[in-house]
Amino acid sequence: MRLGQADPAPLKDLPIRVWIQDTSIAEPNRSAIVAALRTSEPTALFETKLSTRDFWFLVDVGSQADGAAYSVDFPSRHATNLTCWDSNTDTLLGTANRSKTEGLLSPSRGGFALASPPGQPQSPILCKAAYRGPAKISARLWTAESLRLAQNSHRNSGAMIEASIGMLSLFMLLTAWVNRSGLYWTFVGWLLVNMRMA
Repeated sequence: MRLGQADPAPLKDLPIRVWIQDTSIAEPNRSAIVAALRTSEPTALFETKLSTRDFWFLVDVGSQADGAAYSVDFPSRHATNLTCWDSNTDTLLGTANRSKTEGLLSPSRGGFALASPPGQPQSPILCKAAYRGPAKISARLWTAESLRLAQNSHRNSGAMIEASIGMLSLFMLLTAWVNRSGLYWTFVGWLLVNMRMA
């Protein structure tokens, strides 16, 4: 992305319908979940309130008439795993966690994205996810190209932050060596930990 160019934006926020799985249920019937979700109230954003239970949600993508490739982005960086199915055919679309992805799901910035083949009608997507931390469940529709640009921008921003912290760490390392101060050495260590976290 060129300097001064506007950041890419999603086409729209998609409505989601959420159901929280009871811990006493081993694996509920997916068709029953879809039927229950269809009668629930849609929302643009759902807070998990630190719950570690499994969350099921239905995402209505709608039909896109231009035949272009689209992606559904699930931006929560607190998602630990995600599995999605076509709600009409019960076909597995993809699975993802923080170490690997399969099918149409892939890592996307802090969360995951589900690719949509171009020119195909969209059934509502049923997903099951687990979260850790103060997560918010949401879904956004992007064109495949806009999401690719947003992912590049995210990677570039991360690289710039890491490089900046690295340069500051190097400067503080020289300062600590010249001044022979334990406080500066502590600050260097803190900067390196921050760089690793970033």
